[in-house]
Amino acid sequence: GFGSVFAVTGISDWLSSVIVTAIGPVTFSPWVFIPVILLVLFLVRFVDIAGFVPSMAIIASIAPQVFSNYGINPLVWIPLICIAFNAFFINYQNMFILVAEAITKERGWTPAHLARYATGYFIASMATLPVAIPYWISIGMFG
Repeated sequence: GFGSVFAVTGISDWLSSVIVTAIGPVTFSPWVFIPVILLVLFLVRFVDIAGFVPSMAIIASIAPQVFSNYGINPLVWIPLICIAFNAFFINYQNMFILVAEAITKERGWTPAHLARYATGYFIASMATLPVAIPYWISIGMFG
């Protein structure tokens, strides 16, 4: 997939040099890193409509370098990706919303309902994910 193309063409190295440097300022604490990266992934979801495939290829390219430079285990990215992947602020962000809208002929909810529920999901995600941080620290996920 994209990961092997990125590696062969040198895009992985270039992305690592740019993105790893850019996220450096938030890596000093898991309490800062997790919410900031989750917020960024939620924002990326607005433009990455291909089911996070390009984003996952980019993260797979930079995760080893993030681990090497900052001691953040690549497994930390998985729940962040899973949570952000399920965002549904706009109907195109979630394939299940598109299917449900087709079945209900777009009479199941309004865009305002979708935005309200998505905002609740976002707030719940931002509020509950930090509960995992002490556990991740205790098992050595952060160098």
